[in-house]
Amino acid sequence: MNLLGAFFIVATMAGLLICNNVSAAEPSPETAAKDAADRAEPFTEDWGSLDRYNSVKMGPKQNLLLKMKDATERHGLRWGVTTHLARNYNFFQPGYGADSEGDKKGIPYIKDTPESRSFYHEPHGDLNAKYPVDPSEAWKKSWSSRVTDLIDRYDPDILYFDGAIPFDIDNGLTGRRVLARYYNRGRERHDGKDEVVMTIKTARNGHGIYRDGVATLDLERHKLDQLRETPWQTDDTICVRYWSYVDDLAYQTVDYLIDKLVDIVSKNGNLLLSLPPKPDGAFDDEVARILKEIGIWNRQNGEAIFETRPWTKFGEGDVRFTQSKDGKTLYAIFLTWPEGGQISLTSLPKEGSSVRAVTMLGSEKPVTHRQDDKGLHLTLPKQTNDYAVVVKLSL
Repeated sequence: MNLLGAFFIVATMAGLLICNNVSAAEPSPETAAKDAADRAEPFTEDWGSLDRYNSVKMGPKQNLLLKMKDATERHGLRWGVTTHLARNYNFFQPGYGADSEGDKKGIPYIKDTPESRSFYHEPHGDLNAKYPVDPSEAWKKSWSSRVTDLIDRYDPDILYFDGAIPFDIDNGLTGRRVLARYYNRGRERHDGKDEVVMTIKTARNGHGIYRDGVATLDLERHKLDQLRETPWQTDDTICVRYWSYVDDLAYQTVDYLIDKLVDIVSKNGNLLLSLPPKPDGAFDDEVARILKEIGIWNRQNGEAIFETRPWTKFGEGDVRFTQSKDGKTLYAIFLTWPEGGQISLTSLPKEGSSVRAVTMLGSEKPVTHRQDDKGLHLTLPKQTNDYAVVVKLSL
């Protein structure tokens, strides 16, 4: 299953999010970022008039989002953005608090001044870690205007909210209007076709409004245990724990990441994988190694992942199934190598679907097979890679 295409990049506060495919044949995100860094695109319009706290007026004094968009699209990739902005209204409220003990007890961390309000908002006491419980009309308007500006100026192919639809207080009306703008804008760009994807999370006790069908369901760091009829997505990090770069990061294994990708795709899902860049924008050697390994695996086995559809069931045991769009080819993806290279797939009795031919991706050696009422019985040749192995079944 593939929401947008083989590969797209999402710019986020944590780093780069790479969707589904990292191919050794494609330029790396690091190369794309470095290529863009040398370009001197003019800053379009007056974004700084809305807020002085931005990368054009402060820090690098560059439009980093525009550079990312340019680099991504120049390499023929899909482009997307994430936003956590809805939580900004209450996220900084602890700044108005004070120590409860010690020699600074009761002394506010920051004073309530026009200057502090320009960054921390006005004091309102909402310390909710999710969406604000009762945002002001001014903040709802500001949020809506900023996200609409993001949509209109940068034309993302995918838009990701870190939560459901803002805000609970108005039953998601503010957020639904923004979603409608995004979808309509997408149709304007693509001759009336639905080519953009909006992802939201389920509403968890004050984290917005969720309605099935209005956007693609996103699950953070976990996945479904069953096949879902409509497309969905998991967003996860290549790291064991962190989303952003810190020293001495521990990374997930290549085997773990490939198995997760396969399992998600077999259930009609999409994997959005976060890659944390270092402060200079480059990736460390271990990230590069992991991506290269995934790319090599994709070169051999990608036809079982990209532009596929879920089968009638997602798998059995440590085997996952996908099928071609025309339904003429079924892929059995082995997350673990069967003992002795022999296995019986009980999901494929002869009465249900007759298998005409069996091959193993990456191997020219024949696959011994026999199909009867109890299933498809396979004797596989030598393992073709160190990770998941794909057997191709012609129906």
